[in-house]
Amino acid sequence: MKKENLVKYISFALAVLILGLLVMQFLPFWTTEKETVSMNEYLWMPNEHKSVTKLFEAELDDKKFDPIKIVLWPVLTLVLGVAGIVLCILKRGEFLPCLMTVLCGATGVLTYFTNPVYQMGANWQLHAAVAAVVLVAGLVSVVIHLIPEKKAK
Repeated sequence: MKKENLVKYISFALAVLILGLLVMQFLPFWTTEKETVSMNEYLWMPNEHKSVTKLFEAELDDKKFDPIKIVLWPVLTLVLGVAGIVLCILKRGEFLPCLMTVLCGATGVLTYFTNPVYQMGANWQLHAAVAAVVLVAGLVSVVIHLIPEKKAK
């Protein structure tokens, strides 16, 4: 299989994986006695979900509860993910989409493995696994790009 075709297939698979990662951000994630909230529902309207904020404050030390970290990483993953999907479709097989998917996967992995607030989610392991697969597949496509193609004799 040609290097160029392989990268195109990986780009398509990455677009599907990233779409799944982004969709999961809109599915129920945190559950309290009063409500179940998706990540993006809480991110965009935290004042509407005070029971979730109280859950974070009760479960974590005040030093660890940083609202900026709660908002920054998933929004960054969302933006990089949308850009990655668009580039994977429009520029399939090129280097830039591969790099964008690596960044999206890395922000996803950082979100789920370094922030205890996201580890309180009902299915955070699934989110983290998909982000890790995006990261690894993106790295594979970057490596494929960097390997020189053999010239025909």
